[in-house]
Amino acid sequence: MAFRAFFTTRVQADGPVGIWWPTNNAKVSGLQPFKAVVNDRNLSDYDMTWSVDGGRQNPMSDSYADAPHKEAPVDVTNWNWHGNGPYHVVFKATQKNGTVIGESAVDIYTPDAAVAPVTVTGGSALQTQVQAATAVLTSASMRQVAGDALSGLKFFVNPNSNAKQTADSWRSSRPNDAYEMDKIATSPEAIWLGGWSGNVQSAVSAKVTAAKSQGAVPIFIAYNIPNRDCGSYSAGGVSDAGSYASWIQGIAQGLGGTHAVVVLEPDALASTDCLSAQQKTDRYSMLSNAVSTLKSAGAIVYL
Repeated sequence: MAFRAFFTTRVQADGPVGIWWPTNNAKVSGLQPFKAVVNDRNLSDYDMTWSVDGGRQNPMSDSYADAPHKEAPVDVTNWNWHGNGPYHVVFKATQKNGTVIGESAVDIYTPDAAVAPVTVTGGSALQTQVQAATAVLTSASMRQVAGDALSGLKFFVNPNSNAKQTADSWRSSRPNDAYEMDKIATSPEAIWLGGWSGNVQSAVSAKVTAAKSQGAVPIFIAYNIPNRDCGSYSAGGVSDAGSYASWIQGIAQGLGGTHAVVVLEPDALASTDCLSAQQKTDRYSMLSNAVSTLKSAGAIVYL
């Protein structure tokens, strides 16, 4: 009796599928625990999925918190493709043989879209050192204060990332793992630029075009300064200041006046101990000129 009373008061049901959360017309944000159940059935007897606006059906897992139900963690941070909503969320239950038991739906709304934290992938062994620079982006994106250059921006998500390819390869054979991998695949990803980029103007231009197709802003990490990383794990960079200025100019030309974010040489100011006094002066000059060149091309630049 206590079990039935619990769901009588907390589950919205238009049929056999009862929706625990979210409720109809709820305003939600961040990471949400979507919850639904088929009353009078054991969890092992059926599967449950959720989908939004007629899109892909996403699997839900068994949960016994409070009472047995199906649950999935859902990050609605980037649900901004048609403003604050409504977003039509459908919960669908099927028997193990695929026969549909039933479905129920709710409409939900999101607050003003915030910019998602950035996941920096690829590049070199600099990951620990670049955290300080990406923290600037994340902090700025979350503050949403007046005058914040990142406020309201949607960041580019690589549709062909390794995470996306892995998720797709697991979609049928390992649906739960694919769902977890999708969390990475749908996160914005910064694009590292260096000697490996080849013609940097073309490389930047291609990503700018891809970002425009999403109505998004690309994030680049420029990493090619002379004496990079003091010759340590991420050693490399161009040979001299003239070459560096030309390389930065290539990035600027690739941007073509498009709004973009550039994290400039994440460890260049932190790792100067290996440089002579003149080399330090040269480095500061190179960075200053790079900031001016990139800002003139429309970029938001972070040191």
